[in-house]
Amino acid sequence: MPRLGGLTLASGSQQIVYTAPQNKRATVTLNLVNTTAIGADITVGFVPSGSSSMTPNDYIEYRTNLAPGNIIERTGITPFSGESIIVLSNQSGVSVVVWGYTE
Repeated sequence: MPRLGGLTLASGSQQIVYTAPQNKRATVTLNLVNTTAIGADITVGFVPSGSSSMTPNDYIEYRTNLAPGNIIERTGITPFSGESIIVLSNQSGVSVVVWGYTE
């Protein structure tokens, strides 16, 4: 499966990690790993094309605690055309990778 995006999160900043191409179907896996020595609260959501911040209606994870050295992996995520996956952490140093397919 090809890697489609990745970054290390900054604390308190909603960051887009992947945007599905226009007029394409995407099936992706999202992997988050806490590389810090303290727990991190993670929020993940989908936002429509042109938006860069989540509202409660967008959440697929909300303040899920990610212990130091642990991972969260979500498979079978299917964003709509132009939709973005956005992630928020209350700690810096959480690594996010998205991989999958578009067709």
